[in-house]
Amino acid sequence: VASPRLLTVVTAPELLRTEAILGRGYAFVTLKRCKEAESAFKQTPAKAGLAQQQAQLAIGQCYELKGEPHEALKHFQEFAGRFPQSPLLTDALRRKIGMDKNK
Repeated sequence: VASPRLLTVVTAPELLRTEAILGRGYAFVTLKRCKEAESAFKQTPAKAGLAQQQAQLAIGQCYELKGEPHEALKHFQEFAGRFPQSPLLTDALRRKIGMDKNK
């Protein structure tokens, strides 16, 4: 069994890489360059569950900022389908994509 300290050392580069990928993706979101943001976010490691959720949500937000509501909706729905238990799946987002819990 590896010690927790050893695991931290091993995963630190992965964490830094994930943060760099998210940062690059968010930079493209700010510029409303959604295809490039999507490409950057797709490099998020599979083990980085919350980061993958943030990336998927940010793609929808990019299209929303760009004024493409149908494309944004598609990505928000994909997010909800992939991550139905995500803490990022807020009530406001549920209403936006038509899955309001109160219906």
